[in-house]
Amino acid sequence: MESTVLTACKGKVLVSDIDAGEQKLKSGIVLRDDDGTVRGVHSRWAKVYSVGEDITELKAGDWILVAHGRWSRTITVDEVSLNLVDYPKGVLAVADERPEFLGLGY
Repeated sequence: MESTVLTACKGKVLVSDIDAGEQKLKSGIVLRDDDGTVRGVHSRWAKVYSVGEDITELKAGDWILVAHGRWSRTITVDEVSLNLVDYPKGVLAVADERPEFLGLGY
């Protein structure tokens, strides 16, 4: 079976490994999942899978902090869960490696 090659369109970033669900910080603080209420609203870290041809500031493998609600529903391609992010509107920060502190709300 051939694997599917998927790339982001112009102005979009395709991400994997988005930090979804409830998260517990080292300090014991629990960041709730988005349940449609203010208490679950916070940004999430995700790994860049592919970038649109017009995006030069990011590359596959980078980690980006995505503003709450700025990612699409999850699609699964070849057993990889992916989300689309609007660039630059949805991207708050970038890191070369997965940040140790994943829960950074605003």
